[in-house]
Amino acid sequence: MQTTVAGANTSMFRVEPGPDPTDEARLALIDLDVKRPELRGHLLRWSEDAKAWPPVPDTPGDS
Repeated sequence: MQTTVAGANTSMFRVEPGPDPTDEARLALIDLDVKRPELRGHLLRWSEDAKAWPPVPDTPGDS
């Protein structure tokens, strides 16, 4: 499941939470600064190693 996020004066990005996101992932998503320019046009996936939602380049077939 993916969720598209957009706000005023921002470009869209997508979040892929996975089948069973941890509480830590959910809390980090709530705290995510959606106005960060490096998120624009990217897919965000939870990184358990980084304990963050890093942007990954959007690739054909991701939808």
